Amino acid sequence: MIRQIVGAASVALLMTSSLAAQQGPAQTSGVSGAIVDESGQPVSTVMIVVFPVDEQKWATGRDSKMVQWMAADAGAFKITGLPPGEYKLAITQEKIGGDGPDAALLKTLVRRGFPLPLAAGQQAQLQIVLNAQMQLSRVGMSGLQRVIAGAGSSATLPAGPGARIGAPPNLPPAPGGPAAISGRVTDADGKPVAGARIQRLLPIVRNGVTQFAPTGQPTTTDELGEYHLTGLPAGDFLVAALARSLDFSALGAPEQTHMPASVVGPDGRKLGSVTTYYPGTDSTARARTVTVGVSEVTGINFSLQRRPMTDLSGTIVGAAIMPMEDAAVLLPAGQADGTLGTESRRSAVARNGHFLFPDVPYGSYVLNFTNSGGWAHESLTVGAATEPLTITLKTPLRVKGRVEFLGEVPPPTGETLRSFRIRLTPAVLVSGARSFEVAIQPSGEFTVLGVPAGRYMLQSRTTPPWTEMSGKLGGEDTLDTPVEVTENRDDAVVVLVDREAGISGTVKEVGDALHDALVVVYSADRQFWTSGSRRVRVSRIVAGGGFSVSSLPPGPYFAIALPLGPDTPTVNNALLEKYQGRAQRFELAAREHRTIEVQMIR
Repeated sequence: MIRQIVGAASVALLMTSSLAAQQGPAQTSGVSGAIVDESGQPVSTVMIVVFPVDEQKWATGRDSKMVQWMAADAGAFKITGLPPGEYKLAITQEKIGGDGPDAALLKTLVRRGFPLPLAAGQQAQLQIVLNAQMQLSRVGMSGLQRVIAGAGSSATLPAGPGARIGAPPNLPPAPGGPAAISGRVTDADGKPVAGARIQRLLPIVRNGVTQFAPTGQPTTTDELGEYHLTGLPAGDFLVAALARSLDFSALGAPEQTHMPASVVGPDGRKLGSVTTYYPGTDSTARARTVTVGVSEVTGINFSLQRRPMTDLSGTIVGAAIMPMEDAAVLLPAGQADGTLGTESRRSAVARNGHFLFPDVPYGSYVLNFTNSGGWAHESLTVGAATEPLTITLKTPLRVKGRVEFLGEVPPPTGETLRSFRIRLTPAVLVSGARSFEVAIQPSGEFTVLGVPAGRYMLQSRTTPPWTEMSGKLGGEDTLDTPVEVTENRDDAVVVLVDREAGISGTVKEVGDALHDALVVVYSADRQFWTSGSRRVRVSRIVAGGGFSVSSLPPGPYFAIALPLGPDTPTVNNALLEKYQGRAQRFELAAREHRTIEVQMIR
């Protein structure tokens, strides 16, 4: 699991997507979307398979276009021409030839497939996150994911310490739409700025921290300072003019500057333009959201903010430096967890430990550095009197533990076990943060070395049928609440199971015929009522009122059903608490699958 992580670390639904019913001439339906792994990277190594729920239709599915398949293309997919009906969408790493998936493969995909009812002309747009086993975890689709991040318990589930990411960093291009954002960018003197890099950002929540992830392709302003962001899906975005851009995947890649050059003011201080958010602020806290529908949003004009700047230099001591590999990363302290790469600075570190960040605006920052010899996480203030820094590295930490296999299948050995990995992942992803991945020894033990202090999740990468049920440090499950590592730890325990726990069943309606509904399954323990919790799940019923929810951790749960429609309430703490007395209560053990009946609540 990794969510599971079986569940890929519970991955939380990427972002709210739309399910639009569009009537086409042939009244066929379709599905498109984006697929990423838990780190937010597009996945291109899987096949997407759409097939009918009715097994009797599999044999003729290829001719009737009810069985369709394709390989993911740079994390994107689009399948069209589907007759209306009840489908499942599944992900597989198995190669599928020109004859399509056979019945044996479809049988294996049924259990982990995602219910996909399609009406005539309906075009479903999905956002999919895969777990470490390249299996579906959660899928974002209109009406399916009503558990969203928010600050208050009255409107939405709060963002708690165990909240999973609502959309991963470096989001892949989302399915395009008909909307656009346009405007004009000027400098502090009101003159148009040509060549400014304009980027839209999507608010997300990861482990209780709101972040803003760049999404979609950026654009640049023309000679009049005007810009157009086109092909946008509906949603709420921030719009920013980025001071710099940086390719963190390329070692040694230089920063690219997108602002007018800094100037020296009358008082001898350097002044320069900084990353600016609409309507003209250098802070995401004061930025204004731009709501996009199905048409162009015009007049998103703003002026670049200017601040005093200086050069920041220093020396890192305490470990050998690899000049082509090691880099210091500088993040604004107030937004170190707030923006994913848009305001990060990176400086190569010379063999003698020297680094230099030119044109750093005055303010508070965090400097991060990590290599095999040590780590640094230094808070600092940059101003006119800032002197060159000396950063002494701290001794790296160790996380050691064991893996326990729970199930009827014999534990893996040999080459299979050698393909398994234990992953130690930072609770909040910021530029310069490092994840660790190590092998499991034949004894079942593992050791992660070179770990900086911080909050982590203990996850794993496995192969079927094994998935992760828990990843504990000191008895605390990091998949629910990341754990602070401040010293060497020898108490890590990862539990892998050969079968995930879950439930299935039917929704019972009294009186009126059952139409459409959402089933909400949530932990009986209130501490897990947080955004993206793997213990709060929402599923849509299929024809006949059936539903299924997989990848649930063991524990006590409630289940309720709500009619799906324009008046469907948002899932929040108040709603979960309100219906506890009318909910179906059940206990789920490790590896257990239960069948229950849930009463519709009106």
